[in-house]
Amino acid sequence: MKKLFENWRKNLNEAAFEPGRATGDIEASMGSPDAMPEEDAMRELADKFGVEVMFAKTTDGNNVAVVTFENGEQMAYIDEEEMYQDLAKRHELSEGIENITPENVQIAADAIRQVVANLAPAAILPALMLIYKEYKGKKKGE
Repeated sequence: MKKLFENWRKNLNEAAFEPGRATGDIEASMGSPDAMPEEDAMRELADKFGVEVMFAKTTDGNNVAVVTFENGEQMAYIDEEEMYQDLAKRHELSEGIENITPENVQIAADAIRQVVANLAPAAILPALMLIYKEYKGKKKGE
């Protein structure tokens, strides 16, 4: 901390005073007072998920990010976390559907057939025992 203050004092002594210099950079980095504080992060999210984003104000003066999806659907988000959660969920749901091919379906059907063939003997014996117990119970009840 001490080193930080020494560097700061050194910088103040070396630099000539210019009115507005201290606050000029801060104001420029903040953007307009109407902008959303999370605007840059939301733009990065939109790029990451391949959607378009624009920023607007609602009729009551709140800032929102309006995302347009590939299918033309639009969704408004108030904050970055809400936007991320929804985009991630949508991406997860749509992921993998393009990998379904007739060959993949056939491989899955063959695997299911093999599992059923291997487990059928193990399932038949308990089923027969259950049927036998019910039959025996009905016979005793007569």
